[in-house]
Amino acid sequence: SLAWQPGSELGYPAFTANVTVDPNPNESTPHEDFIFPDSTEPDGTVTLTFTEADWSIPQSVSVEALQDLDEEGYQNYRINLTVTIDIADPNFGNPTPVVVQKSVGVVDNDIPFIMALPSGPLENVLTENEPGVPTCIDIRPSHLPTDDVYVLVNRYSDYDVLLESMSVMDPPLGVTDDPNKLKFTPDNYSIPQQICLEARDDDVLAEAWLEWVEGEIYLTPYSKDLRYLVSWLNPDGSEVPVGEVSGGEGEEVIIDFNVQDNECGSVGYPSYDINQDCAVDLGEVAILCSQWLLCTDPYASSSGGGSSGIDCDTAWSLVEQ
Repeated sequence: SLAWQPGSELGYPAFTANVTVDPNPNESTPHEDFIFPDSTEPDGTVTLTFTEADWSIPQSVSVEALQDLDEEGYQNYRINLTVTIDIADPNFGNPTPVVVQKSVGVVDNDIPFIMALPSGPLENVLTENEPGVPTCIDIRPSHLPTDDVYVLVNRYSDYDVLLESMSVMDPPLGVTDDPNKLKFTPDNYSIPQQICLEARDDDVLAEAWLEWVEGEIYLTPYSKDLRYLVSWLNPDGSEVPVGEVSGGEGEEVIIDFNVQDNECGSVGYPSYDINQDCAVDLGEVAILCSQWLLCTDPYASSSGGGSSGIDCDTAWSLVEQ
């Protein structure tokens, strides 16, 4: 609306004031990131007309964000409101048009992605002490796809034993050929599908002194909808040959998980397994002899252990006699 009634020095005559709202100042085309959908002009402008009868009544301009494949984040744009009037009121653009600048903010979420919720549910919850108890996360595309979207589910860890003791449970909805592949269609994309992991007890220690064994889950989307296609995959999921570009805009999602290793199978560490290697052997004898020598060194401090850093009281509490 106009801030005040034009023509105060002229006795408030009848007038017509036009306000041209330009989304792309100094250009003859509409803006690339947002438009005024009610515009009928080639440059995307909208013209509002005010008269002495309605100068204080607000008029609206609708703004619509455009979807593209450019990940741009939050953007703030200037738009020009150019005012012209047919009476001699310089405050409203006669003889020189008055230009008022306003801003339009656009939040760019044009790049679809694969959602995994809730975030972080696979860390510090899976344990071999409670084998077979599943923990699940919901997977779904964030935006309506134009074609079917497949999500490959792969696990990776530096410890093969971890992968052997884990399981992705239940074939996903609509997939019969690959239990580690999810399928979403434009009709069901908003319905989450679950991937679940469970710890499986085994008799192998991943690494001495390592309680939580880490791994990663990779969610790799591919689709004929390029927004969901990872750049190195073809729409059928095959890898693009070296030197060729697929042009996809999708991104791989990585989910961290870990599993609590219950040391040496279901029985835990054997008694006197000082170095926690799941065996009591000459290694323990060597450690005890070394501790005894250090803790009985006559040249060491009164607390024993000398410069070795060993707390002799704690060290020898490992055994009863």
